[in-house]
Amino acid sequence: RWNGSTVFYWNCGEPWKFKRSFAREQFERLVYRVINFLVTGTPRIKEAYSREYNISQDKIKILPNWTNIKRFVVVYEASRSLRNKLDIDPSTKVILFVHRLSKRKGADLIIPVFQELKQKNDNVVILVIGAGPEEQILSKLIIDDNLMKDIRLLGPVSNSKIQEYFSLADVFFMPSREEGFPRVLLEAMTMGVPFVACDVGGVRDIVPSEAQQYILDSNDPHLLADAMQKILMLKSDERTKLNSALIKWASQYDIKQIIHRFFELIYENN
Repeated sequence: RWNGSTVFYWNCGEPWKFKRSFAREQFERLVYRVINFLVTGTPRIKEAYSREYNISQDKIKILPNWTNIKRFVVVYEASRSLRNKLDIDPSTKVILFVHRLSKRKGADLIIPVFQELKQKNDNVVILVIGAGPEEQILSKLIIDDNLMKDIRLLGPVSNSKIQEYFSLADVFFMPSREEGFPRVLLEAMTMGVPFVACDVGGVRDIVPSEAQQYILDSNDPHLLADAMQKILMLKSDERTKLNSALIKWASQYDIKQIIHRFFELIYENN
């Protein structure tokens, strides 16, 4: 900016929800004063940044996150092989959690939600992918409650392999307390995986009407488990219709679409 360039700063999240150091917070606010444009992911996030940091909405532009629909396709053979490798019975329903294992991302809710769900459906398993500060606590609780077969901590998985786990999943679970424009939710939709998520950040902005009922205002384990069970109980035709709606909706966020919007953003505001 000091050299006369037009500066765009892309940021998407809800950093005001969790305490940060004074220096980090002041640096953030300085950046917003210096740049020409803040670029964020959705209308709700735009309004939130404007409110929390007193930024004119004219200074905030929207550019969605993206996914690659060519790469995120259902891989049936890999899915069957993975199910065998993990020793999961073909009739068992699979819940998938993919995120940093932190309270910010709702990792502490995994066990309470499973315990609620188990009362409604005794043939489910939760696969947990990721690492983070809650990992050791979660591991100890799983061992203490003898849930090793029911809740599997798989650690980090390369993004190049993650579609195999989505192919295996019946429900994707995202109980985050803070989000911006979660790419992992785009990846789930791209593969037609129904989800249960909390209404944070721009989540409600980026999903189709058919899935809005599975975005909850509360992170109450009972309500989250109810929403999961509702998906698991869908009839075959209802499930197919929902899967198709998710895939069709996610196609608008393909990288080929978003890259055009990226260049439009630069050229129209420079």
